[in-house]
Amino acid sequence: MLLALAMCGIMSLLLYLLVSLPPTTSPNKPMITQNSTFAPKAPPRGFSHCDMFGFRGIVSLADGRGVEGVQAVVWADKTQVITLATSDVGGVYQIKLQPMTANLWLQLYAADRPISEAVPVELHADCHSGQQVYQIDWQEKP
Repeated sequence: MLLALAMCGIMSLLLYLLVSLPPTTSPNKPMITQNSTFAPKAPPRGFSHCDMFGFRGIVSLADGRGVEGVQAVVWADKTQVITLATSDVGGVYQIKLQPMTANLWLQLYAADRPISEAVPVELHADCHSGQQVYQIDWQEKP
C-alpha cells in the first residue's frame, strides 16, 4: 500500500515537471542572434575535393587559443538541421556530408544558444565544378 502511494506521488511530480518545464528541443531553423560572440576570421573558402564533402575549421578565442565544446551546426534551406559536430580541445571541427548539391548554412552554438550568425555556402556534388569542402575558421569577437 505504501509503495503504491509513493508511486502515485512520484508520478504526480513527474507529470507536473513535464507540463511546467520549458521544452529543450533543438531549434528547427537557424536563430538570428543580435549579440553573436564569434564571427568568421575570413570569408568561407571553398575547395574542390572528390573524396570529401562538408566543412572544416577552427573555433578560437580572440587570443588564438582553441575553444573546445562548440557545436558547428549545418542547416539546409535555413529550416532543417542536417548534422553537427563539436570542436575538440584544439577548437578543430570537421563535418562530413554525403555528396549533394545544396545551399547550406553553418552556425555555431554553445549551450543550445547561437553564438554566431549563420554563414551561407553552396555545395556541389560534381567535384569537377564548384566546391565540396568549405574551410570556415571562427574567432571570438574582441
